[in-house]
Amino acid sequence: MPNALSISCIGAGNIAHHLVPALFNLGCEIQCVYSRKISHARTLADLVKSKATSRVTRLPSDSELYLIMVPDDAIESVVSDLPPINKNAIIAHTAGAVGVNILKGITGNHGSFYPLQSFKKNIPTDLAKTPFLINANNAQTERTLRSLARKISRQVSVCTDEDRLKYHLAAVFVNNYINHLACITNDFLEVNDLNPEYIQAIKESTFAKILSSNPCAIQTGPAIRNDIKLQRKHLKLLKDFDNWSDVYKSISKSIKNKYHENR
Repeated sequence: MPNALSISCIGAGNIAHHLVPALFNLGCEIQCVYSRKISHARTLADLVKSKATSRVTRLPSDSELYLIMVPDDAIESVVSDLPPINKNAIIAHTAGAVGVNILKGITGNHGSFYPLQSFKKNIPTDLAKTPFLINANNAQTERTLRSLARKISRQVSVCTDEDRLKYHLAAVFVNNYINHLACITNDFLEVNDLNPEYIQAIKESTFAKILSSNPCAIQTGPAIRNDIKLQRKHLKLLKDFDNWSDVYKSISKSIKNKYHENR
């Protein structure tokens, strides 16, 4: 396959809004962009001088790469609706938690093209620093996907389905859960009419220390000290907020179990 592939892009969500323009900027021909909502498909297609469709069955049959960028639970449905396509083409998905065999039998070449990053449409992301985890059913497909990823990112690795799922779970802990805790923090401050600017310094310090140190070695707070009296005071403040109270108890228990289990 040539270096600049012809690509059908299946999906126009958060990942696609970062990945598709990057592929276009490499010189790839974006033949078509699919989304269930035609307005979403057109918005992305216009950025990469492509056609848009809201019907999977109308995707071109002669693309060299079919790149699936839809939610995990939509992949199987999208795959089942694909029109007959070039049997020498590659079909790959960008999912972290779905095995590549879900694409088996469509063409002779299938795999994963997973960027290990959290994406939002309008928030810039440096793809050059984003790890890409590649997997494929044969050596040639693996080489093609790896070569394409290396044109985007400085960190590309071949990774099994099992390990990719484990990386995905690790990313959920460090990204989704930490972000949710930050959201709870904001909501708690707002409910209590407190100034969020007073928390900014500790936010910056916390993330800086996480990036520069072993997080397990720098844990602080009432849970690691097993300060039951202080934890009760905190829980009293949360007595009208069951969800926040449950989160507080669960994380405090997890911290206590980790640091006190061998004492």
